[in-house]
Formats: sequence, structure tokens, C-alpha cells
Amino acid sequence: MLEYRVILLLRTSAALLALSALALLIRPGTVIGLIGLTSSRELEWGFRLIGLLVASMGALMTLVAAFLGERGLRQTAAILMLTSASFAILLLFSPGGWGLWHLLLVILELGLTAGYFFALKGRRRNR
Repeated sequence: MLEYRVILLLRTSAALLALSALALLIRPGTVIGLIGLTSSRELEWGFRLIGLLVASMGALMTLVAAFLGERGLRQTAAILMLTSASFAILLLFSPGGWGLWHLLLVILELGLTAGYFFALKGRRRNR
């Protein structure tokens, strides 16, 4: 059961990262505007580079979901739980205005954090 929950979360996260990477690569200015920052040529270039990193992370997450065993999935879920929580905290203190997209990103990251937490919590219950 642990494996199923973590694999489902990894695949869902990978799909969200793939969509984010496409948006960052194709329309970085739009993404910058949605999160409340002022777009510039340099910032758009940086967001395109982030899009490449996000795409590679999404690809790695699909490989992890497909090929790792239970121990590797537990460790990956623990790392991603901390990463999602850290990302949500950083978003709370990020510059720019608070808009709908900003709030949705924070809620999404907190949801992923909770998902990974409860997927890991289920490990003890199933033994």
C-alpha cells in the first residue's frame, strides 16, 4: 500500500512538473506575471533555465516511481516532503504581490507535503 501511494504521488507530481516546465520554457513572462513579479529579459532567461531543471526533475520522478523498491520510495517521499514544505515556506515570503496563482501554488505545495506525509505514515500501519 505504501508503494502504491508514493508511486501515485510521484507520478502526479511528475505530471505537474512537466506542465510547469512547458510553461516555463515556452512562456516564462506569463509565469512571472502570474506569480506577481515584474518580467525582465534576464528574469525570463533564468526562468527558462529553471524550466529545464524542472523538466529533468519530473523525468527523474517518473523513473523513481517505475524502478525503485520500497526503501527507495520511502526515502524519496521523505526528501520530497521536506522539499515541498520548504518550497511552500519560501513562497510565503517571496517578493511580489499576493494573487490567486501565488495562493494556489502555496496550497498545492502544502497539499503535496501532506500527501507525502500521509503516504509515509501509512507504512507503520501496514506492517
